[in-house]
Amino acid sequence: QNHYYIMTSKQFICSIFLLFGPLCSVGAVELLPGDYESKTAEAKLELLFDHVKATEGTRGDFPNPFGYLRFLFGDDLSPTCDLFSDLIPYNHEKRIHSVGQVAAMQFESNGEHPYTGLFQGAPYALVRLSLAKKASSWQGTIPGLGVKFFRDGMPSANFVAMYSLDGQTSGNFFENDFTTHVNTTSGVATSFMANKFAKVSSPAEAIGLSDIASYTVEGNKVDEPIFPAELILVPNNELQTRFANSPPTEESLEEMMLSIPAETKLYDVHARPTPSSRQELIGSIKITSKLMYSSFGDGHLFFRHQRIEEDFELRPEWKPTQGQRGLRKRCPLGLDGFDD
Repeated sequence: QNHYYIMTSKQFICSIFLLFGPLCSVGAVELLPGDYESKTAEAKLELLFDHVKATEGTRGDFPNPFGYLRFLFGDDLSPTCDLFSDLIPYNHEKRIHSVGQVAAMQFESNGEHPYTGLFQGAPYALVRLSLAKKASSWQGTIPGLGVKFFRDGMPSANFVAMYSLDGQTSGNFFENDFTTHVNTTSGVATSFMANKFAKVSSPAEAIGLSDIASYTVEGNKVDEPIFPAELILVPNNELQTRFANSPPTEESLEEMMLSIPAETKLYDVHARPTPSSRQELIGSIKITSKLMYSSFGDGHLFFRHQRIEEDFELRPEWKPTQGQRGLRKRCPLGLDGFDD
């Protein structure tokens, strides 16, 4: 009888997913012209940002528990890596990082590095700052961001970065550095999440950067792309200090983001040439508009996660050895980075 009861409960939960899943989906809407990808980087930024501005002040919702369960046990994450699109390629809302703030931005290179393509400078870009789940006074925040670089006549290049899958106790979005190689997690739920991503790309805690280096903003192919193993985003010290005592609440986050004016530097961008190298300053991220909540940004804007395996194809020496967790070798003395 107990066995029968357990099976019936599982069937009931599955039925709930099937019945109510469609009610949470985002309808397919033709938001961009058919010749969108053939346009210039500047024109594509203008088109997308017009949609952001048209929905300024509105926002999406964080998913209910069923949404998180669908993400952990039901959703196929392969479109996140496989599809080159600036709009969400699946027919449901974001399960994580569901509510955020969007701004137009520029990556300004300092010209003191060898990296190619958009690492030389990206004047037409969007950034979206978001929390992986709703801020909580007892669980803190899990901040992260996505960056979209536009290119003439071809799909955009993207990257995402976070501080940690486990998050932070602080409500200060700019409390910690972000990285494209997030440390392995200790939490049960976040471990489930990391394992799910690992089925699509492994190591799950790292994303690729080679696409950013492979084409210029004009869409010209780079014959021999040079790209870093990892990016580290170091917050503007003025922002970090100003918001040092921010509590982990949605109200505090909104006040924080809406107080940052256009033309503000958000981050200094550092890079590691190899997984075991020290980080080096290569440029900065500056917003060219104010940050704004937008239901378009929450419900439609998509940031492709490049598979780290694509970087390994070009740099096979970076691939982790069997049994090694993550890409970055750890210094036994706890230093930032070290050479082999």
